[in-house]
Amino acid sequence: MSHRDIKPANLAVITFDPPQARILDFGCATFSARTMYDSPGTILYLAPEQEKGKYHDRSVDYWAVALVGLEVLGFKHRGRVDADQFTKIQSWLDDYEQGRSSHPIAICSRAMLRWDPQDRITAQEALSRHLSAHRYHLQSKELKRFGIPIERDIKRDFGT
Repeated sequence: MSHRDIKPANLAVITFDPPQARILDFGCATFSARTMYDSPGTILYLAPEQEKGKYHDRSVDYWAVALVGLEVLGFKHRGRVDADQFTKIQSWLDDYEQGRSSHPIAICSRAMLRWDPQDRITAQEALSRHLSAHRYHLQSKELKRFGIPIERDIKRDFGT
């Protein structure tokens, strides 16, 4: 399955320790292995191959997850990522990683944010290679800053 609209507003933190999250709003999702772009998704998080007349697969979700990861780390981007902005993102990651130990979110974002969809690592690869040994203790206010709701807020707002 491909969600095709990964963004902070469609993610919810369930617990912090152990870290667990859920993806929300499957209105753009498809079970097709490959599908012709039919205008779903939020422009800010669209992968390069998500354009009229082109096919895409679930790797568009990895691209969007990488952009969300960059936002968690403090990167701010405006509009859809084009080739010029892609270069700026790579440069920002280089600067971010200088002088500090590599952050697993930065590593995964770099590996998922590849222009060629075939070069992107999958969520399973990110988990097994980079994230399984780490625990993050993010505060609710940090996640809310990025528009990521916390489960208790979802229950309060939607009664689920």
